[in-house]
Amino acid sequence: MNSVFSDNLRRLRQAKSYTQEQAAERLGVSPQAVSRWECGTTLPDVLLLPAIAELYCVTVDDLFRVKAAAYRNEAHRLLAVYEASRDREDFLRADNEFTRLLSGGSYVSDDLRAYGVLYEIAMLECANKAMALYDEVIARGPGEDRHTYYRTAIQRLYLRSNIGLDDRNVAEQEEWLEKHGDDPWDHILLLVALYRKGRYEEAYERFQTAVQQFGDVPELYAYGGDICEMRYRYDDAFLFWDRALELDPTCREAAYAKAECREKLGQTREACELWERLAAELEGAGFEAEARYPRARAENCRKKM
Repeated sequence: MNSVFSDNLRRLRQAKSYTQEQAAERLGVSPQAVSRWECGTTLPDVLLLPAIAELYCVTVDDLFRVKAAAYRNEAHRLLAVYEASRDREDFLRADNEFTRLLSGGSYVSDDLRAYGVLYEIAMLECANKAMALYDEVIARGPGEDRHTYYRTAIQRLYLRSNIGLDDRNVAEQEEWLEKHGDDPWDHILLLVALYRKGRYEEAYERFQTAVQQFGDVPELYAYGGDICEMRYRYDDAFLFWDRALELDPTCREAAYAKAECREKLGQTREACELWERLAAELEGAGFEAEARYPRARAENCRKKM
């Protein structure tokens, strides 16, 4: 018989302060069966191993490791399972267990830390997955779908900014622009990189240069408005957003930015009208799901009026 396995069963049970009778009751077996397992005279049915591991807050593999240690609770055990597997279903099981633990009120600081670790791992997994998908679009180039290509490039910049790669974004876009300055989107990508880095004055100077060369690109004015907003030049921001919408009434970047800024400035009535208009336009175009967000924002503004 496997002495490591039997020793672990006894030690883990004692670490959890269970008697053989209590362990047997939870596992649906007799106390004699638990005793025989711990003595090494018999082995439990293989189908019981997951239940035993869960009872003692370890993984099944831990049952066969020398001096395996029990986790603090089932939530911590499930965190370890997800950390090893990175499987979505394992994340959901761990998340549900942490939710149950916290709702019960009997948790300590280490439980909160572990719950944070669960989401940190999931966040990084999601970021890596998103980056891989964005990279595939970029690798295909703009030939297949120019609009999607540049939307993806913008989103990729935002993602990389969110994980602390602003300097790399700026350096790469500056290098690219030196070699390929004939496309307005190359300028827009640098504006976004500078904007996310917080280099607003430099971004505005770049915008002024770009708009002289490409004066009819609505997205250029939309991001110019965003830059002016961060410089507290609100009149200029609205001027540029309006110019973007004049060139393209469906320019969502400008429409959302205008409504957000009006609401931020406490201009609730104007913001409400802009959110309602945006919701109506989305609904009219058949985008019912997308219209829910501006519709909710409009309702929130009405409550403040």
